Amino acid sequence: MRRKDIDGISGLMIVYMIFVHIVNFTHTGNFFVVLMRPLFFFMPWFFFKSGMFFFHKSNNQMFLEGKKLLYPYVKYSLYGIIVWSVILFFYGETSWVKYILSPFYQILKEGAVMGNLPLWFLASLFVAKLMYNAICSQKYYLTLLFLCIIAAYILDVINCNYIVWFGNILSGLFFLGMGHLLKDVQYKKIVFIISTLFYVAYLSIPSLFSNVDMRANHCNHGYYLLYVLGSLSGIIMINNIFYYLPQNTSILHAIGSKSMNYYVIHYLLLEVVILFSNKIFHVDIDSLLMVFILSLNSFIVLPIIAKYVNTSRFI
Repeated sequence: MRRKDIDGISGLMIVYMIFVHIVNFTHTGNFFVVLMRPLFFFMPWFFFKSGMFFFHKSNNQMFLEGKKLLYPYVKYSLYGIIVWSVILFFYGETSWVKYILSPFYQILKEGAVMGNLPLWFLASLFVAKLMYNAICSQKYYLTLLFLCIIAAYILDVINCNYIVWFGNILSGLFFLGMGHLLKDVQYKKIVFIISTLFYVAYLSIPSLFSNVDMRANHCNHGYYLLYVLGSLSGIIMINNIFYYLPQNTSILHAIGSKSMNYYVIHYLLLEVVILFSNKIFHVDIDSLLMVFILSLNSFIVLPIIAKYVNTSRFI
């Protein structure tokens, strides 16, 4: 049975993620800096949520369940390669290496193809769930989780960016484990209050605020481990807020109930709209007009496409 509170948060995180990608595409981060901060923990939340619903399974069960992640990963990676090839063609790329070999290099290094980069999460979540399934029954599994986040931190410190998914799998495993460990404890009032106070201080005090690109496992600002604490506080706070709110059906619940659909196709739509707007109508990519065009398409076109997406089949 689906939980409306979790669907509501999932919908909010999807909307926020699309907004972040629009801002990144248009390089307008300085203009939207205030809006970019509140839900900085949106990717850790998705791992944490997965941990909340985790239970130990056999290896066969894990691989069967993994199809829900691997099918859309493969299918929409292929779509990503097609869209990226079209983009390269329209911008005059003639090297066959960019079309044929680059996607394999991108998957090896980034965990996903450039044409649909957000898919890194599906592959990393699959591996993180396999790893957690193997360690969660161990006596010292909590110690192993903390070693994972320390290892991810060390990879950032030594600037190990040759294969970035090493780091995001380790940090993802930590947040997944925290979701499993805190799935009930997080709703205690004292935990909610402490988390909220820390979150407010984290956002309000400039010296505390830290930001990490989870995909690249790179600390862009502040302190990596402080970001981990800030993310946990934000996750617990928002989970409580939605838990106690009246769970009426809303647009966020509608989006959250189809979060996978929105996740796998939104990046493709943004790329196509940017290409069309820039090449046909000569709209400057780095402009607020492009932000408006992308937002409008995300609001109108994306829900229509998402309604008919089937992520459980290859075709």
